[in-house]
Amino acid sequence: MNGLFIPAHVDRPANGLFSQLGFIPPGLNPDASGISKLSTKKYVLEHHNLPAELTLIRNSDAHFIN
Repeated sequence: MNGLFIPAHVDRPANGLFSQLGFIPPGLNPDASGISKLSTKKYVLEHHNLPAELTLIRNSDAHFIN
């Protein structure tokens, strides 16, 4: 449907992709990965084996408009 696939807060200790699997599964091919507001790109890159071309973003995870 021409959307973007961006797994959310992959670095969170609860329900994050890294805490649950420890890696990004081969073939998953996200367009980017979202990191939590409490983390930094530097920290994530130093502590997780990520593809060099993977874009990391930090954005709102709001579940309500207000």
